[in-house]
Amino acid sequence: MIGKTFALVQRALRVESRGITSHLFRGALAGIILFLLATLFESFMLSAPGLSFFFRISMLNFVFITLAGATIFATSITEEKEQRTLGLLKMANVPAVSILFGKWLPRLIAALMLLAVQVPFTWLAVTMGGVLWDQVAAVFLALAAHLVLMGCLGLFCSTICARSGMACGLAIVILLIWAFVPGLLMSLVWILVPTLNNSTALLTSGHLTDELSNLPAWQSWPLWLIWELSAWASNMWGLTTIIQTLEISFDGTLIGFQFISNLLVAAFLFGASWFLFGRFAVDAEESARPSILERLRRKSARTSGARPWDQAIAWKEFQFLGGGIIVALLKLLGYGSVIFVSVWLYDLSWHRLDFEVISAYAIVWSLFFIALETAILSTRLFRNEIMESTWSTLCMLPKSIGELVLEKISGGIIVLLPALSWLVVGALAAPDNVAEFFGEVFEHGYVFMLVTYMVTEVAFAIVLATWISVAARWGIWPVAVFLSGFTIVMLNMLLLSCLIGSGDETGFFVFTCLVSFGSSAALIAAINQTLIARAGDS
Repeated sequence: MIGKTFALVQRALRVESRGITSHLFRGALAGIILFLLATLFESFMLSAPGLSFFFRISMLNFVFITLAGATIFATSITEEKEQRTLGLLKMANVPAVSILFGKWLPRLIAALMLLAVQVPFTWLAVTMGGVLWDQVAAVFLALAAHLVLMGCLGLFCSTICARSGMACGLAIVILLIWAFVPGLLMSLVWILVPTLNNSTALLTSGHLTDELSNLPAWQSWPLWLIWELSAWASNMWGLTTIIQTLEISFDGTLIGFQFISNLLVAAFLFGASWFLFGRFAVDAEESARPSILERLRRKSARTSGARPWDQAIAWKEFQFLGGGIIVALLKLLGYGSVIFVSVWLYDLSWHRLDFEVISAYAIVWSLFFIALETAILSTRLFRNEIMESTWSTLCMLPKSIGELVLEKISGGIIVLLPALSWLVVGALAAPDNVAEFFGEVFEHGYVFMLVTYMVTEVAFAIVLATWISVAARWGIWPVAVFLSGFTIVMLNMLLLSCLIGSGDETGFFVFTCLVSFGSSAALIAAINQTLIARAGDS
């Protein structure tokens, strides 16, 4: 077993070292750190410039590791399922633990090499002052433990899911719950304790005080349990440890609760993947059980009579890609719930209905949902057709490629209607504020250029993600979205570093908009050529 595991790891490392992707990632990460150093002029006027520089490096690492867990590690087993090679490994009598180690360990080593790239910059941060070596060591240990946990989380999701998109989506949902739900629950306990106790409950040192002892047991124990579990989950989050380590009050402890708990949970997730591997180790096509979205789509089709509209392709995208009318209604209610919960948390009293607050939250949240859905739809709009070998059949219709693309895009726009509806509601809740905003945009050239810059960057990111999804074999939607966002950030940093010190912000916006517009046009042409080439595939 050890020999087979070593052979798989060795083969994966050789493939990794010969490919250019990992080297580009390491070079790009080093380039970002150099950019952070180049734009840190204001920190040299502070008392601890090294601390500010190292804090930014640590945040960058944390974001990279978290996204890697939701993308790179989450495709480790599902890529074998989708390529129908997992059965061949099983026929070769390769043990499950060897397969898991062979797919997980090389990715972990590659990610650790990303951390190793930054060692020279830590020397520079210590030399600049404000940060000590024990703080540097504690942060890197916290990042390493977080990396192991993210790797095992991605491996677990990849083991139990049939496709890479499902695995990445599950990993993202778990990370979002872990990042936001504990803080929300602690905030609710903070709000409810004074209400139930009719006094001011003091929360100190991350634990509830004896104020809860005045409450009945059926009230105090649930609140205490929710608070303690939420605090435990929050302390497991690597970001919390990094922030506490880089404070002046750091006590010099290198290995703490976060490090130990992350490794223990990672070991549990790896063991769970090993235990469940035999049950879920089937090719994606062999998994006959439809997903929740597929079951809702079928129910929606039965409810609506499954009669297509005059624009059959747009109807197809609405039914198969968006889930149909039932999913649309669920999204409409879900988005509305998020908006009104946010408004309620902003003003718990609700003595009066503030339409300006409702408008602000509705617009912000709807724009977020629109951006999220657009990013996912753009990467799935053509990739599903290509991967399922139906694009060539679709191109046999008496329509041009451009007509097919426009009808598919129109179907994607219909999928966005729930989020667009709440955007309209937000605009109608405070029309004067919306009119004033557009007046500022068209009256002041700087504001107009800033809005134009943001729109062109978002459009460029969407087009880039679409191109990755149709051109790359591994371009599943989480990876495509992550790579497109990473590329946009890198290009903006490169352009900003070229213009830094000139003080010409308008020139930067104009030049960046022109570059984004030209790049988007080139990518659209490349997407068109790729779709034409895919149409000839059998």
